[in-house]
Amino acid sequence: QQHNMKLSQYHASCCCQAIKFTFQSSTPSPFLVCYCSICRKTNGSCGAGINIMCESEGFSITQGKELVKVFVAKKNEDSKKDLKRHFCANCGSHLWCESDMWDKHKYPYAGCVDSTLPKPPSFTSLMEKYKREWVPDMTVQEHFEEYPDEKNWIVNWHKRFEKELAEHEGKTDE
Repeated sequence: QQHNMKLSQYHASCCCQAIKFTFQSSTPSPFLVCYCSICRKTNGSCGAGINIMCESEGFSITQGKELVKVFVAKKNEDSKKDLKRHFCANCGSHLWCESDMWDKHKYPYAGCVDSTLPKPPSFTSLMEKYKREWVPDMTVQEHFEEYPDEKNWIVNWHKRFEKELAEHEGKTDE
């Protein structure tokens, strides 16, 4: 999975600040909206989950490692597809997910990232067949009933929007 996008460092934490972690990502734009029941039930009342992809190698828990708890969401009988959801034992904040099927990546929840993330020029939604009727429509340009077939689609999405993402680079939150 070679690409030329810049690898940057990001900081994240739980709501009570007991857990802090850093990670590196070259695909940090929170463009992906997931409507699966696992994201919906573990990630908040918007009816979906929004996370980003980071490299497992550059991931580090810098504070509160002993407070990180894991919920294993079973996808099916294949344990390689189990989703490990990491959260804070104190405040319940969901922090990141990972799976054996994604051995080189982790997926921090965009909402726990303290660093400025690039604003996505468009959104992509997946697992739409599980979307609840009360969930508000988002402006999305790509729709998938389940996971897309394209092997490197997260990287390819960032490549397609590289110019727009670069315009947001360096801007900070107030």
